[in-house]
Formats: sequence, C-alpha cells, structure tokens
Amino acid sequence: MTATALQTFTVIGLRSDVDMRDLFVAAVLPGPVADDIVILTTSEDDFTRWALEFDASDADAAAAQAYAYCATTAGDRLRAALHDAGIYSIFGGELGAGSDWVNVATATGEILITGSGDTENELFYDLDAHEGWYAAYYGASGDPAELHTGQPDFETDTAAVVETVRGFLAAERDAAAETGQNAGAVLRAALAQAGIQSSTDGHPSAGCFWVVVDCPDGSFIWINGTGRTENLTDYAPARHDGWLACHYPDPEDTGTFTVLHDGSRDFDADTAAVVSAVREFLPTLRPWSTT
Repeated sequence: MTATALQTFTVIGLRSDVDMRDLFVAAVLPGPVADDIVILTTSEDDFTRWALEFDASDADAAAAQAYAYCATTAGDRLRAALHDAGIYSIFGGELGAGSDWVNVATATGEILITGSGDTENELFYDLDAHEGWYAAYYGASGDPAELHTGQPDFETDTAAVVETVRGFLAAERDAAAETGQNAGAVLRAALAQAGIQSSTDGHPSAGCFWVVVDCPDGSFIWINGTGRTENLTDYAPARHDGWLACHYPDPEDTGTFTVLHDGSRDFDADTAAVVSAVREFLPTLRPWSTT
C-alpha cells in the first residue's frame, strides 16, 4: 500500500478580529509562499488577513488543517488542560475585545486566568504568541491576590498554572475539613475544588435543604442527603447515609428531574463520587470548549 504523498500548501484567508477562532479561507496555493503574502495587522472590516503553510495530500486537506489550527487557541487549550485535571471552567470577559479570561469558581470567590505581555487580557491567540499566563484570586474584598505569573513556553506554563489552581482548590477543601464543618460545607468545598460554584437553598419551614449548582443553560442541580439525613445538608459527616443529586431542566417544574447520583454511606467516597457525577454532567449541557 503506497502512502499518500504530501506537499506544501499555503492557506490564505481572513481571521475574525472579534474571535480569532473564526477563519474564512480565500485561497489555497501550492508551495511554501506564506512569506510572500502581505499580512495586515489590522483591518477596518473586523478581519485580519492571514496565511500559513501546511503539509497535506491536497488543497482540501490543507484547508481542513488551517481550520483546525485556528479553532484551537491558547484559551481553548488552557480550558482543556483544566478539564483534564478535573477542574470546571468557563470563558469570561468580553469576547475578542481585549478583556478575556478563564474563570474558575472557588468556595470563597473565583480565580481568573488570562494572557500577559503582548497578549495581556487575551485568550484567543495562537500558541506561538504566548508570553505567559497570569492568574489571580478574587475573594470577598474584590482585590486580586496574584497566584501565578507565567513564562513563554506554552506547555510548561499551562501545566504550571493548572497545578497552581488545583493546589489552591485543594487547600480550600482541606481547610474546610480541618475546621470540622458540616457535610454540606465539605461538599461545597469539594465542588469548588473541581471548579464548580454552588450555593445553598431550601424550605426551612418544611425542614428541606439542598446544595444548588446552577447549570450553564439555566437549569439547576440539587444535592442533599438521603436516609437518616433525607433533604438535609447541615449534619455531621459521620451521620452520612448518601448524597442524592438530581438535575431539574426546567426551573419552574421541580416535578421533572433526572437522578445523577444516588450514593452510599462512605462520606469521603460518596462526596468524591457525586462531585465527579456533576462535573461529568455539566459539559453535556454546553460544550466546555465554547463560551
């Protein structure tokens, strides 16, 4: 079987100044001629001319490589790395307007990550333009506490900032456990360690309480105890009989729901399991790689 011969093609197109992931291919030329193409750094029509060379079997394959290349920006790769580390994140800021960041919720605030240097406050740029990630924690005071200042090597820097975020979230959970907080507080800290923001709600007059996770599509997840602690969250972990997590697609209809997790009496294992169930479920509502 003969391998398909590859040749060099130059893909020429326009990239959106609003979102550099959008590429409009204008032409695919045979040969390495990208250096001969005049690239505009700005444009009055919200697009920038772009050209890059790709080794491919034919022009269509080269164009496909160009689309894939432009669709994977530094911000997308950062969120993929956070996701692989079990940390839920979302895009924040004003898309493509020079104030973009990745947001990770914590138990007491949020962590914002964005580019630095020539890509300051940006996310949607090519990997070879990376100058470093900047990460800061914002708590109740609203003042930033610097967690990470990066370096130009994209892979090394991304691994480092993800580890910084993971360590921060783990420290919050450990602090909650050491202070002997109730089961609901430990659950919320564990959710925060996975980058999932939560709140508490309930009907005190009926003795019903739950931890709430607001979903990206406007729906929500309720988590509370079962068995001896049915409909409760404020109890000692030693009394734990299991977590019940349910997704309610319509905020106005609490009679329609899907059970995501029905747990066990082992508090640590059950808490880890329900957090995992929620973390795996959230991306099904809105793909993690989109805004």
